[in-house]
Amino acid sequence: MQRTPLPFDLFLNAPKQHPLRFSSAGADLAGQIYLGTGAGPRPTCILLHGIPGIEKNFDVAEALSERGWNAVIWSPRGAGGSGGDYTIAGAVDDLAELVRFLRADQWPIDWNRIALLGYSLGGAQVVQFTYRDAALAAALVLIAPVADFLEMSMSAEFAQRCSADLNGITADALQRSWMQQAWEHNPVDLIAELSQSLLVVRGGADEDVPGYVVESLVEAAQEVVYHTIPDADHAFHGHRPALIEAIASWLETTLGV
Repeated sequence: MQRTPLPFDLFLNAPKQHPLRFSSAGADLAGQIYLGTGAGPRPTCILLHGIPGIEKNFDVAEALSERGWNAVIWSPRGAGGSGGDYTIAGAVDDLAELVRFLRADQWPIDWNRIALLGYSLGGAQVVQFTYRDAALAAALVLIAPVADFLEMSMSAEFAQRCSADLNGITADALQRSWMQQAWEHNPVDLIAELSQSLLVVRGGADEDVPGYVVESLVEAAQEVVYHTIPDADHAFHGHRPALIEAIASWLETTLGV
């Protein structure tokens, strides 16, 4: 999809939130960018949601923009209003296309201060993308990450529920795709190769991602801050302010505003 670059002065009095449409593998993908307060190019956080993508962390994006960060929320092919057929591996390619799109459209982004934030399965995909393209992000934030596909097998029941909300994939195909990640692109096996500053946040009452799975990734990482929010479940219900503060304060300390 060819786009005309946007003039920088467009953003001086622009509304904070803008829709995004870009193409990947022939599919039309959807997202939005929250422009951070402040003048000039801003540090920017690109968020990846989990599966099937019900929790997109809009509150995190809103809070970051209020504190001077751009935040980009989007959905990979086949999920969350984006076209095309869903695959677990496809999100990594889609993220690369999103980055190319943002660069071409000349949004007010400081490309030396990029953070990738992945929630749940999105956490695994952040690690996979950064292993493939280490140059983009200066910092990574993993929230309740799927750290080990081998230890966290996808049940038939969960696959059935997820596939009902995704385009072009059956429950059986979703389970096969999950296991393929375990053998080929398992985050716990990749994380030691990454040198970016890393924040890992987990809820103390998370029953979806076991603590020992997250801790195995933390132990393998080079440079990491590990933060647990007691009594928080997988989606951090009732603990969103604590989650937002943990993310925002760490990003400000690590990459500034």
